[in-house]
Amino acid sequence: MFPYSFFYVFYEQYLTIWVDAGTALGCALAAVFVVVVVFTGADLFSAAVMLLIVLLTLVNISGSMYWLGISLNAISLVNLVMSVGISIEFSAHLVAAFSTAAQEEEEEEELNRNSRAVAKANGATAENGVAEHGNA
Repeated sequence: MFPYSFFYVFYEQYLTIWVDAGTALGCALAAVFVVVVVFTGADLFSAAVMLLIVLLTLVNISGSMYWLGISLNAISLVNLVMSVGISIEFSAHLVAAFSTAAQEEEEEEELNRNSRAVAKANGATAENGVAEHGNA
């Protein structure tokens, strides 16, 4: 006879969580690369830079999870996948500005203009995230 409990359903996720994480994050990174290539007009350098930024963001968050003692489970995996989108949200504007700027002076002007917009968006996203966790 095999004992059954409602909580066994949640333990099942730990059997395949690393495969699921690799699949979800691999698909997200592939989608980032393809979308950036399409929207930048086949600029492979910009796509590689974006992919590197997103990959380094994932490494940073994964390292923070390790040091804070957060195990990989379904909820933390969802947060990792969402961090891919958030990292694109802030870095895509800067990559697009640099890839379309013609001269060095124009690059500096684009950086100044986009940095203010990204900082404002970052503040709004952080405020919304904190508010979400406060309501939970």
